[in-house]
Amino acid sequence: MATLTTMVDALIQQASGQHSALANTALDGQVLGLGTKHDHVTHTDPAHIDRTVVNQVIDSALGGLAGSDMHENAFAQPERQASFMLKLIPLVLHWIKQQGGLNQALQALRQQGLEAQVASWVGPGVNDRITPDVLKDLFEHSSIDALAQQFGIGADTVETGLAVVLPQVIDILTNSRNEDWFHADIETNNVLTRLNHL
Repeated sequence: MATLTTMVDALIQQASGQHSALANTALDGQVLGLGTKHDHVTHTDPAHIDRTVVNQVIDSALGGLAGSDMHENAFAQPERQASFMLKLIPLVLHWIKQQGGLNQALQALRQQGLEAQVASWVGPGVNDRITPDVLKDLFEHSSIDALAQQFGIGADTVETGLAVVLPQVIDILTNSRNEDWFHADIETNNVLTRLNHL
C-alpha cells in the first residue's frame, strides 16, 4: 500500500537524480496513475508493490504537471518537477492541519461545492480533476508567491500545481477503509517533519 511517506521518499530520490527510471517516464504528459490506489497489484514482494504503486501515483501527478505549462523552461528537468512537488506537498498538508485534520479538510472542500470531486478522491476509481480557481481562497497568497519566486515562475503556475497535487495527497491519505482516517493525521505530521529536515 502506497503511503505519503513512501511517495515523498521517492520524490526526494528523484529530486536528487537518484531515481532515473521514474525520471525517464515523468515528462510524457500522460496521466498514468489515476485511481491506482484501489487496484490490485500482483507481485509477491511487498517492497515491489510499494514502489510500483508509488511510481504510478508520482507519474500521475508529474504527468498532470507536464500536461500544463510545467514542461517549459522552469520545469524542463524531472528533478525540478520533483523538487517543486516537494514544496507543494507541505502547503497542502499545512492547509489540512489548519482545518483541524483530514476529516475537517474534506468537509471544507465539500462546502466549497466539491462534493463529487472529494468523493472521487476518497473512493475507488479515477480522481476527478479540479481547476486552480476553485482553490483560490484555500491557500495563503504569501506562501504561493514565495514558492513562485523561489522557482522563478508565476503564481498561477503554483496554483496549477496545487490543483494537481491536492487530489493526489488526499487520495493517498484516504487509502484506508477506516473512514475516521486517524492514521492520515499521523502521516501528515510525519511527512511534514520529514520535509522540514530536508
